[in-house]
This record gives sequence, C-alpha cells and structure tokens, in this order.
Amino acid sequence: MFLRLSFIIAISILPFLSVGQTVIYPYKIKGHLDGIGNGTVYIYFYDKGRSDGLRVDSTDAVNGDFVFSSVVSEPVMAYLLAKSEYYSPGATNFKKQPRLQFFIENGYTISIDGRYGALDKAIVSGGVINTDYARYLNSVQIVNNQLDVLSDKMRTADASQKKELRDEQEKINNILLEQTERFIKQNPSDMLSAWLAGNMVKET
Repeated sequence: MFLRLSFIIAISILPFLSVGQTVIYPYKIKGHLDGIGNGTVYIYFYDKGRSDGLRVDSTDAVNGDFVFSSVVSEPVMAYLLAKSEYYSPGATNFKKQPRLQFFIENGYTISIDGRYGALDKAIVSGGVINTDYARYLNSVQIVNNQLDVLSDKMRTADASQKKELRDEQEKINNILLEQTERFIKQNPSDMLSAWLAGNMVKET
C-alpha cells in the first residue's frame, strides 16, 4: 500500500513542477441546453484562489444558449446545473436533477450541448483535460455501467439483498480502482492523472 500511495502522490505533483509565471487567459464556456428556454444555468466548483473555497456562478440562458467567462487559479472539476424557464416551485427540486461534471481550464473554450433533465448526458468538448477525461470515462465505461445497475437495484432491495449487493459493489469498485491506476500509469504526465491520483489519496 505504501508503494502504491508513493507512486500516486509522485504522479499527482508532476504536471505542476514546471509551472512558472505566465499570462493568464480566461476560460469560456459556451453551451446550449434544449428545454431550458430562458432559464438559468449554474456552475460551481472549489477554487483554491478564494478564501471560502466554493465558487458558484450563474448566467441567464437565451433560447437555451448560455456563456460563462472568467479565470480559475488552477484547472478544476466543475458541476453544471440548470433551472428551466418553465420550472415551478411546486415541481421536483431542480437541484436534484442529474448534474454535468466537467473540467475548466484557463485559456480554453469549452462547448456543452445537452438537454434539460439529462445534463449528465451532455456532450462536452474543448480543453486538454476534458479530452483526457472522455478517454478515461470510455476506459471504465463497462464498470461504471455495472455500478449504475447495482445502484438502481439497491433502491428496491430488502435488507438481505442489500448486503449481497454491497459485497458485489465493493468488488466492482476494486476493479474500477485497478483500471484507474492503470490509466494513471499509462498517462503519468496528464493533468487528469494528477487529479485522479489526488482523489485516490483522499479516499484511501
């Protein structure tokens, strides 16, 4: 375990060792969400450059189109939520809908094309890390699909069934961990590998 952690920690700092003083160019997020109309789009993430850490930005969509532009202190994993123009307070809380998970990098334009109510299925392009993230997700897609199936079964399972499902879930999670480690070893200089390695250290 010590050797594994040492490798992960070493990998997690490699992409940052050569970073010097450079001109910072803003990121831009341009997107379209079917079904949102003139609703509101939110992004939130943890920015180490802020004293409170959490940063939440919002913008009004125009016929489903929206734009964000700013800078971050370093590349970050961000989440996108949206509230449709047609949302009513009595409806299911819009915050409980699936979120889109993606990366923000200064100097890149990130494109998002999706549909309200299925944000997690939106197509993301732009930026080095998002390209690598798509590659990583493709490499673990089968395992993630298996975990999704188990999560659905857990919602309706009784106590005895849940124990069996948890055991199976643990086995599949271990496979996911092994596949993630393999991706990191095959791509040691990628910024995404640093992020994945950092997450693995936190969960250990």
